[in-house]
Amino acid sequence: MQGKILSNEQRARRQLSLDASCGSCHWPVESIIHILRDCVKARKVWNALLNSSQSAGFFTMDFQPWLKVNLISKIVWADGIPWNLVFVFTCWYIWKWRNFYVFHGDEELAFDSIQIITAAVKEWFKASNVSSIKCAKVEAWFAWEPPPAGVFKLNVDGSRKVASGHIGAGGVLRDVSGDWCSGFAINLGKGQILEAELWGLFFGLRMAVEKGFNNLIVEMDSAVAIQLVQQHDSLTFAPSCIFGVSRPRLICVG
Repeated sequence: MQGKILSNEQRARRQLSLDASCGSCHWPVESIIHILRDCVKARKVWNALLNSSQSAGFFTMDFQPWLKVNLISKIVWADGIPWNLVFVFTCWYIWKWRNFYVFHGDEELAFDSIQIITAAVKEWFKASNVSSIKCAKVEAWFAWEPPPAGVFKLNVDGSRKVASGHIGAGGVLRDVSGDWCSGFAINLGKGQILEAELWGLFFGLRMAVEKGFNNLIVEMDSAVAIQLVQQHDSLTFAPSCIFGVSRPRLICVG
């Protein structure tokens, strides 16, 4: 937009070259608009892409108006693809192929330029549409349910910071009315999320023992942790023998 890319006009202006002409068609001044639109090779590409209604004023505008008009265009090119997307890709490829010619000296491209532009545009358009599709939101409401009369509920959870690997755990113990009975939060150093969940369960049960709450329902959101505790033979009598509480009922929530 600011006319700063290194056309031969710019190179001559910056005293990087003595020749400001187009190396492809030998036009006296290779400006940016010449590279992107007016050079014989560029015009050939545009003529293959433009429809009849566009071509009338396309080649007569100055550089900045030409750029703006096509970038904000609402015209649909084909298959629902917006013209401004085609325009941007075409400008990019024309500039890329111009530089290829400058550095390699090949007079003609050994491929179908229109096919390459079309394929790139369609691929981008398809990918953009997929990423912009909004999935339907499904709302799920979770509420704390009180335990039966005479039973207390322990909710425990673990967390892990991905960047540092630090883990921690916390829990809260409530009665049938939902009143807070006790709670804890602990820093566990570095580890994995499963370790945090299991340590959270351990410290939660130990807290319950120390506070004298022996009839428990434990809720946590790690199905893996619950499965490990319930299926491990060596833990069959752990709640009563180690923690001194009736075997807790483990429930996965969330």
